[in-house]
Amino acid sequence: MAGTDLWRANLPGFFHWAVWDDEEEEVFYHQGSGETLLLNPLGAFILKIIGSAEISTDKLVQLAANHFKLPIDQALIDCIEMSLRTFAQKGLIQTHARDYPEFQAG
Repeated sequence: MAGTDLWRANLPGFFHWAVWDDEEEEVFYHQGSGETLLLNPLGAFILKIIGSAEISTDKLVQLAANHFKLPIDQALIDCIEMSLRTFAQKGLIQTHARDYPEFQAG
């Protein structure tokens, strides 16, 4: 997956969140697809960023590393790319990348 691919939310107005003070995880519901997910902090961060603006994979990695105070290494990149693929397969986000049509929503 190229780091310059631009990601955007599918129907970001349909993103709904539930957060509890004593929990790290967040519950995400996408009204358009009917998907409900229990997300770890990184997954929630990714969807919130993409829900607010288009963003490249590279920029998302930089923001996540900065936010969570992590090094930019292959483990972080792999986690983010896996999350992006999962969210795309569920129809929550899509990319403009022509090289990965199987990851684009419908």
